[in-house]
Amino acid sequence: MPGNKKAAHGNFDASLTRGLAFTVHPSLQSEVQYLDLKQITEILYKYRNRVRAILAEYRTWRTQHARQYDEVERIYSAYEGHFLRGQIRDCLHLYYAAHRDYHAMRRIYLGSLKNKRMSSLYVQPRSHYGDDDQDRAA
Repeated sequence: MPGNKKAAHGNFDASLTRGLAFTVHPSLQSEVQYLDLKQITEILYKYRNRVRAILAEYRTWRTQHARQYDEVERIYSAYEGHFLRGQIRDCLHLYYAAHRDYHAMRRIYLGSLKNKRMSSLYVQPRSHYGDDDQDRAA
């Protein structure tokens, strides 16, 4: 159907992500909490595992494709390899974007810790002389 953007991608509208810039959300640029970092770490773990699974599938395909002798099988197997490479490219793009955002958020978080006054955690050093330290000073 002409004009129907959903026809080629099911329920996904590709125009939504065409100009999407993967950067830290403006609301997170001033203050990043520990749980935000933990959440993006879990997202990175998920994406990394997805890339590894697709790479393993691609390597299996590559060895099977090299063993194909039938011309028809080789043609459709080559299409399959083309699509697997596209999946690898897309997953890597997503992983790299999340990885870049993780490091930006981590920098913001560590900078905010560095700038905070940690007076409540500061402990006065103990005297080596014991309780009679005041007598020695007088």
